[in-house]
Amino acid sequence: MDQIEYVRTNSKNRRVFPKSIPPERQNEARSYQHLIAIVFLLLAFVLYPSAGFILKYFSLFLLVLFAIAFVKRLTHFAEEYKYLHCRYNDSLHLLINDVFTILPRQISIFFAASSVFLLAYNWETGHENLPMLLILAAVYLLKDILKLDDYPLRYSLRISDMMGLDYGSGIAHSFYHGYLKINLAPEDGLKDKMMIYEAEENVNFHQHKLYVLVPLSLYCPPTLESVSSRIEKAKTLDPITKNRAGVINRVYKNAVYKINYTSGNQQEKLYICAEYATPLKTLDEVTNKTGLHSEYYKKHKSELINQFYETLTSLIAEDPDMANTCEVIYYKDKKANGDLIDVGDLILKKLILDNRRMLQS
Repeated sequence: MDQIEYVRTNSKNRRVFPKSIPPERQNEARSYQHLIAIVFLLLAFVLYPSAGFILKYFSLFLLVLFAIAFVKRLTHFAEEYKYLHCRYNDSLHLLINDVFTILPRQISIFFAASSVFLLAYNWETGHENLPMLLILAAVYLLKDILKLDDYPLRYSLRISDMMGLDYGSGIAHSFYHGYLKINLAPEDGLKDKMMIYEAEENVNFHQHKLYVLVPLSLYCPPTLESVSSRIEKAKTLDPITKNRAGVINRVYKNAVYKINYTSGNQQEKLYICAEYATPLKTLDEVTNKTGLHSEYYKKHKSELINQFYETLTSLIAEDPDMANTCEVIYYKDKKANGDLIDVGDLILKKLILDNRRMLQS
């Protein structure tokens, strides 16, 4: 079990990522950029030790950036107005809100820069700077042609900045609302079904919950026993049927597995309800086939998996009923030599460590 690595929860209920599984980025680069900006301002002051001069031109350039941003929004408004009916339901107010909404901090910075500018600017000779400012504005508006912000890492960063609109978050919402919420709904009683199963089969589940497996490589075989020497499939839980989206009597059911292990000198069997996160199977097929966008999905696979995991765990945690009946296991499923780890060892190790943590708390 030494090579088994998965995302754990520590005593403070915070997730701990092993080195082999990429966590969510912390935006350290943005902090570095802010620090460099301060260094540039200090350097400017050293070269030209006049606080009034530095403040004047700093506020001036800020106002130029605001003016350029306003011009860019005007161009977007001109284009989007053509779609007023089909995209904005003929609501000019909605279009204006979508295009011209500004953040409170932007308003504060604008008024602060305007105040400094009005106090420090020399209106008699200021027109001499106008050509330079117009050239600066033109270069900024044409920067999209240079595509200085287009590089592979930038696309990865954009995925986490999309506020849940990325593919990984999208399939997490689909899996949660389109499957887990239906299959594990309180009225259908996962716990009740497991208790009935225990009575009928004369066995005991380790916990009355569903374990959802998220393998780092996206490899999701048909059954867990195909990737474990200690797992055997058992009789499934009683299925439920629902009419959904035009499908009559759609069947929802959960697989049950037993994990063989040794306790002292005795052979024991631990019963669990577990399955792979099925949307990852589809994502794996997309990344391994040649087709529309496949190369992009393959390149940014780790970001998409991370967004799937972060979104799914957040959705589960926000619902008390789901938090008690479902747990996600995000793990590295391949060893250094490329061989698959034993999933039975993974689950067994996790459950043992969880039990120890519960006893210590």
